Amino acid sequence: MAAYTLRSNLNWVDLPDCAHFMENGKCSALRVDSCEGARCAFYRSREKEAAAQLAVYRRLAACDAATQQRIASRYYGGQLPWLHTIPTGK
Repeated sequence: MAAYTLRSNLNWVDLPDCAHFMENGKCSALRVDSCEGARCAFYRSREKEAAAQLAVYRRLAACDAATQQRIASRYYGGQLPWLHTIPTGK
């Protein structure tokens, strides 16, 4: 399913399902005038973006506690979101 946009001149069917595509019709990864869709080197579906984020969180959770705290302090405002996001069972 394509993303929804607030721009009235775009048809929702024509919009890409890219994780970087914002509601205002712009790209959050690049400074471009218009989205190139699947031809873009930064194109990533929302499912693949979620899978990549989960892989990052699993890798962070595998670090020792001191490293996790140092990374959390620097990049996540002291929070450890990977501890609450990773599904248990695997």
